[in-house]
Amino acid sequence: MEAAKYSRDEKFKYAIGKWMQHIQMNRVVPVDEIDKMWDIDWTLENISVSIEDVCLAETASIQNYHLTIPRYHVLATMNVRLNESSEVKKIQQSHYLGTGADIVQHFHRFFKPYTLYDSKSHAVLSFVSVANMHDSEESIHILIEIYHANNYHPYPVPHYNIEQLEQIIDKLERERLYLAGNAENQQNTIFTLNTSISALNEKINNQKNRSHRVILEQYMATNKKQECPVCLVEIEPNQLIIPECYHFICKKCVVRCDRCPICRCTIDHSTIE
Repeated sequence: MEAAKYSRDEKFKYAIGKWMQHIQMNRVVPVDEIDKMWDIDWTLENISVSIEDVCLAETASIQNYHLTIPRYHVLATMNVRLNESSEVKKIQQSHYLGTGADIVQHFHRFFKPYTLYDSKSHAVLSFVSVANMHDSEESIHILIEIYHANNYHPYPVPHYNIEQLEQIIDKLERERLYLAGNAENQQNTIFTLNTSISALNEKINNQKNRSHRVILEQYMATNKKQECPVCLVEIEPNQLIIPECYHFICKKCVVRCDRCPICRCTIDHSTIE
């Protein structure tokens, strides 16, 4: 199955979406009944080139974006009853996202692990940076600069092949459950589906292993050690652990973490050597 082609612009919008999810994960809704969770209503505009120059934007070494984030984030709408005789009313629970400086600090902390360094000179080759920030009463405006090098993306991009395979697995799993519960004479079909699921899972694991090996080889080649986000000690190559979110953590600290200390994604200890 051939992976869909995504533009550089679409990939960066995906990365900003992932960052916004991490901001939301740090917010707690102190209610029992939530009618609907709301995403942060952010907007991202590519201001590098005009619409007529869209082809140039795919090859440009520097791109600029204007990101707008609301000052207050609506966390959820909640069903509230003041007393037993009153009607249920819906109210919105909002949260102050912080100052512009807080948001910029969180931005740099999220994107820093994706910075690319030269293996010999250790010079920074590709990175994402905040060029300017304007803090208004209603929203936060951030001017973002992206420096590309050798087709490298200094931000998280979706693992398209893995996502497509996982969608196929989900579809086959639903078919398997249906057949298992409704047709005893479909054992051969169930066996075929189980075989397909196992083969696709193996492909996913092989691709993840290849990605981890490439990252580890690059880490060893750059000779520039990253700090563990837990103990803040530089990580030796033989002590480097790379969870599925592709952030770095040392072997000593990973055993004490159920989630990534940077993005809060679940750490699967069964896949860690």
